[in-house]
Amino acid sequence: MRILLFLFVPLFIAGVVIGFSVWRNRRPQSMEAGMREFQRGLNALDPKNAPTTSRRPTTPPSTNSDGPGAPSGPSSSAPTSPNKR
Repeated sequence: MRILLFLFVPLFIAGVVIGFSVWRNRRPQSMEAGMREFQRGLNALDPKNAPTTSRRPTTPPSTNSDGPGAPSGPSSSAPTSPNKR
């Protein structure tokens, strides 16, 4: 019977911790909480609250052959073969 304590005590502690975590992170059910959630949804759809900055970069990409905007052709720093003239 004592050996079962090694199983039941950790299970009981884990159950208490999980129960407390679920209870603490539950969604509020009050009328005010519902109204606040609805207001947040309306504010998210409001065009006045739209971001004014675009997601595109304002500077053109670099044309450096080492960077992501490098040309796709052969690089000028590539070694040339002695047969080509």
